[in-house]
Amino acid sequence: MNTEQKKELAKRFNISLPTYYSWEKNKPELIKIIELGLMKEKELEENLDGFEDLGNVVKKMYDEMQDMKKKMEELESK
Repeated sequence: MNTEQKKELAKRFNISLPTYYSWEKNKPELIKIIELGLMKEKELEENLDGFEDLGNVVKKMYDEMQDMKKKMEELESK
């Protein structure tokens, strides 16, 4: 991880950069947990984007089915 990324993480966790370096040196398992959590967060965000797309497809299909149902009811009533 480069210095800019470490600065961003420090800012995100509301800690100073020296504190981050202290954690990195004295609590490497904490840094590993943070990194794993951030990887999982990114993975979830990517998957949620896919679900939003899927949700839009399902909604569009539902709307189309409702339109078809209305048209069939109109035809039946004639």
